[in-house]
Amino acid sequence: MVVEAPAKINWFLEVLRKRDDGFHEILTVMQTIAWRDRLTFAPRNDGRIEFTTDAPGLPRDERNLVVKAALALQSASNKVFGATIHLEKCIPTGAGLGGGSSDAATTLMALNDLWNLDYDSNRLTQIASTLGSDIPFFLYGPLARCGGRGEIVSKMSNARTVPMVVVWPGVEVPSATIYRSGLIDLTSPREKCNFSYDLLAAGQGVCRFDAVTGRVKRLAAVAADTTRISSDEGTRIYADRNGTVWYGTLSGTVDRIDERSGLVRRLAYGETGNAAVRAFAEGEQGNM
Repeated sequence: MVVEAPAKINWFLEVLRKRDDGFHEILTVMQTIAWRDRLTFAPRNDGRIEFTTDAPGLPRDERNLVVKAALALQSASNKVFGATIHLEKCIPTGAGLGGGSSDAATTLMALNDLWNLDYDSNRLTQIASTLGSDIPFFLYGPLARCGGRGEIVSKMSNARTVPMVVVWPGVEVPSATIYRSGLIDLTSPREKCNFSYDLLAAGQGVCRFDAVTGRVKRLAAVAADTTRISSDEGTRIYADRNGTVWYGTLSGTVDRIDERSGLVRRLAYGETGNAAVRAFAEGEQGNM
């Protein structure tokens, strides 16, 4: 069984407060995009979870969310199912794109089918919530409002297709680092969480992030370049919650941006369900 795990962006994020359990209360709107990891699953009869990946530096034991998800589902089933899992890693780590969370959610859904458990989405969400805050979103996608620490998911409908370019400068900044640094006021007021695609497509900037402090100051030059793209091409750029990814809706064509700016190394088109995002691009580190 081969399954793809999509990345995500945050159209909006407000950190409301730090909770007694150490997590942060948030409001966010997340959407999957066509930048995907690929996972291959095969059943085992010995009850073991064997995990491999082509990504150097990623843990291959219980520190990896894929392994954690498999073991959590195995434990919940009270059965001795096993699996061999291989991860082809395409989504960059530490970029705020939710790659690890998406891999974990994909693992839960794939093994639920492979092991014939027939758990519904509510049961899978219960398990996912014990593993990570962003994981439940990927069980529902492609577009949803999320609250609590991210595990309270309300699906949203999306009728329009919005072309988009995503630029990653190759700098890893873990989300936990940003939260610990005290960047609480990341976005405009929470009522704007109820955004409309009309506003986004018109480039009104209702979801702009300004988290350029601490470690993220290293990306100031990239922010300047993305601003130049915005003015040159009629493109609205938004900085993600940890400042390591920029993305924007396009009023022109992605090809023109690629040709004129020199910032885009790779361009691909695709869709995740009826997701509004159809295009993404990965930035060339050091050439931003």
